[in-house]
Amino acid sequence: MDIITKPTVISQTPEFQKENIHIKDPDKVEEIVTAFINGGHIKFQVVSDFDRTITRHHFNGKEVPTTHGECIFNIFLLNNVEHWWSELYGMIIETGMHKEDISKMVEQSDIVLREGCDLLFKVLEDNNVPLTVCTAGITDILNAVMTYQATLYDNISVMGNKMDFDANGKIVGISCNGTVINHYNKGEITRINRDYFEQHMERTNVLLMGDSIGDLDMADGLIHADVLKIGFLNSHVEQNLEVYKSKFDIVVVDDSTMDVPNAVVNKIMLSSQET
Repeated sequence: MDIITKPTVISQTPEFQKENIHIKDPDKVEEIVTAFINGGHIKFQVVSDFDRTITRHHFNGKEVPTTHGECIFNIFLLNNVEHWWSELYGMIIETGMHKEDISKMVEQSDIVLREGCDLLFKVLEDNNVPLTVCTAGITDILNAVMTYQATLYDNISVMGNKMDFDANGKIVGISCNGTVINHYNKGEITRINRDYFEQHMERTNVLLMGDSIGDLDMADGLIHADVLKIGFLNSHVEQNLEVYKSKFDIVVVDDSTMDVPNAVVNKIMLSSQET
């Protein structure tokens, strides 16, 4: 008698079958994605890093800059200041840049969003699913990039270091409510914005996306039942793959698309439409 194997979510998802997709524990991923599907869109939320997660790592054979790298460089160009990364935020303030400089930087930058970001943003917006972007970068720049290259829908909240301007539009400070967020203290974002996350406490199924181990701290303090962690490994693959596989549920290697997150989200939304 032949044994009939029940199809799994993973086996029925082509995006999970690609050679550059690594899943250390398929049973765990199957369980989490199934819980997401059963919970539907009303139990679901997305928490994501920005640089090299929502944006690409490379494009047309060239490495894509981060918001710090490209946009801060352009700040210096705009203000003719010959300084670089040491005491970065202090230097940015010293440039005396103005609020209107942000749009100029973004228009000149080489930052590129991942293919499929516009689709992800639209599907989440259509289904009233919150997307929270937690960044060690500068939120003013991120908002401008997302507005310029996609659509900054009402369901998208960007959290991180914010520029403060005086009455004349001149920069006077950069912080996240007095705390400077870096790659190693992203858990502070959920603490500082506790009221926001408590508004979504019923959304206990969390899709978390990042490109560094420190991005996993974005889930600190969240009230959740299940977290599916997708890690984008963009470089030094041989050196870091095993570590990423031990920390993230799904590792996407050297990929410039949102195919895997979109596949998960689409399954959840399709299930919600059927119920």
